[in-house]
Amino acid sequence: CVLASDRYLRYRSSIENADENENTIDPHPHMSICFGCPSKSDAYKVLAYGAAFSLLARFKAGCKLLHSNPELFTNGVFKEGGPTEEQLAKSSFKTYCTAYGKDKDEFVKVVCEGPEAGYVATPKIIVGLALTVLNNR
Repeated sequence: CVLASDRYLRYRSSIENADENENTIDPHPHMSICFGCPSKSDAYKVLAYGAAFSLLARFKAGCKLLHSNPELFTNGVFKEGGPTEEQLAKSSFKTYCTAYGKDKDEFVKVVCEGPEAGYVATPKIIVGLALTVLNNR
């Protein structure tokens, strides 16, 4: 499951995967990311925090302020010491991916889920990717 990719990398892949007998390039892959909130008020909070973060991150003084007060600018979601072991044990993620072929009738749906995405799942994913590369040389 690919969570994100570089636009240029996707473009180059579509060119390289084009049929050699045809002079046309496959249409560029389209990617959309959806983010859900349980209520409108939560969505407005995310927008407000995102706007404040975006504005402050543009300036050196704003970056210093964001780094020195992560708890303030994330409503307590992020703390300087990181998550506790209990929080890591309770956390999980679920990502829904749908890939369409050249026709709308061709599609694959995948659900990727696992433990906490940052500290627990990321090292496991990287090791899995490395083993895949080594086993498929």
